[in-house]
Amino acid sequence: MVHMAAIRGLCSTHYSAAEIDAWCGGRNPSSYLSPIREKVVLVAEVDARIRGFGQLDLKGVIEAVYVHPDHPRQGIGTALLCALEACALRSGCAVLRLDSSLNAVGFYTAAGYRTVERCKHEIRPGVFISYERMEREFALPIDEPRKPRS
Repeated sequence: MVHMAAIRGLCSTHYSAAEIDAWCGGRNPSSYLSPIREKVVLVAEVDARIRGFGQLDLKGVIEAVYVHPDHPRQGIGTALLCALEACALRSGCAVLRLDSSLNAVGFYTAAGYRTVERCKHEIRPGVFISYERMEREFALPIDEPRKPRS
């Protein structure tokens, strides 16, 4: 599963093994059914295999952009983020918010997001993870989302 592989493979530079285990805990394929029905969920395929996914709540919250650790820095995350932004803009969202893992702050900063605050979330009793709440404002309808790199 891309989500768990990304957390385990890409977040270990900023989070402890206990934090990563808590973050991954309890997820299974059925955990994704509700978001698929109620939100915008996009996947990226490489060689007919899912290598990334993104999730958007049309209330203006990017809830996920994850890329398999075997495919970092190949434009998959950027393409997903651009597609989610385009969906949000089409629905009239002028401000997008997200909670970034510490290892992804640079990715979102490069995409035009700014940190609003640094936070901690109790992911399991007694286990907290740090993250940065970020946002990006768009001047609708003038701003266009960035185009993914080719």
